[in-house]
Amino acid sequence: MSYSKEKEMYEDVRSWLDDLLVDNFPKAQVITEITSEYKLSDFLRKNGYQKYFNQHPTFEIFTDVTGIIIHDKRADLFFVECKLQKIQLKDIGQIWGYSKVANPISSLIISPNGNTPSVDTLLLTYDRTDILNYNHNRTIKLAKWDKNKKDMDYGSIIPKGSKLI
Repeated sequence: MSYSKEKEMYEDVRSWLDDLLVDNFPKAQVITEITSEYKLSDFLRKNGYQKYFNQHPTFEIFTDVTGIIIHDKRADLFFVECKLQKIQLKDIGQIWGYSKVANPISSLIISPNGNTPSVDTLLLTYDRTDILNYNHNRTIKLAKWDKNKKDMDYGSIIPKGSKLI
């Protein structure tokens, strides 16, 4: 069984992200939301999270699933973009732009169909993972999503050996 629409992935991914963030940040308040239909700036303002993000008015981006990790007086973002088709270079460009604007602690693109051959060739054969960097030590990750397990195929993560957080 597969997803017929990208939106069908969102709740599975949101639930997975929630578990990941709660496990990795046990002392923080974790919020995970499907934000594909809202500007991130509007979502943050509407829910009172704008106080953690000075530049929130500039977050005119539409991430599919967003995690917010609140640590006392500061907060971090985590972005996940879902794709039904194989991940293409334009998808990397989209989340790269989002990540440059909002600087999340992690950005991830997932697809049940993996990557296009050209993306794999660029990143794996030619080792051009530099295009995934969006801030000093922050890098976009790509991975295959396993619908049956409702989890990522951790062996598929690019860049190889990188951690999600």
